Amino acid sequence: MDVPVYSYGKLVGKRTIYNDRLLMFMLRNRAPNRFAADGAKGLNALDKHRLAQEKKQWRKEWERERVAAHRKNRGDTLARINAKIDKMKERREAMMSPETRRLKEAYEQSFERDQAEPYAWMDDANASPGADAADDDMGVLGPSEEMKKLLPGWREEEPEVEEDEPRVRKLKEDDWG
Repeated sequence: MDVPVYSYGKLVGKRTIYNDRLLMFMLRNRAPNRFAADGAKGLNALDKHRLAQEKKQWRKEWERERVAAHRKNRGDTLARINAKIDKMKERREAMMSPETRRLKEAYEQSFERDQAEPYAWMDDANASPGADAADDDMGVLGPSEEMKKLLPGWREEEPEVEEDEPRVRKLKEDDWG
């Protein structure tokens, strides 16, 4: 906008005054993504709708890429874990004595036979898993006599003995219970 400039009552020239508010209004409406305060404030309804559609499309693409990356990573992770397990087995077998290797092979052959002809211990009247012949008929499993010797502090529960007279306890006694 041109404004006249006067000096001692005479017109000496014109001066251009810029309107910053008008400039900001024009910039916000022409390039809202660049000049609007929140980026979408100056968008019209059609631009907002297009932006929403693009966001949905981008989200779907992102999710597809993420699923594909997860599947790839999962396969890689499983392959690495399997390789580590195989290495551990090889190291363990390399450290075995010949007798242990022979026993391991015998166990594997026995296990394969069991897989071919399944064994059900409950059908065998003389056997139950982990039970000793000394156990009672109720099938309650407990430690063997050898284990009882190895376990520190193992003791059978002592049957309670009934006393003839009721016991009177006093406050000074520590063994309440």
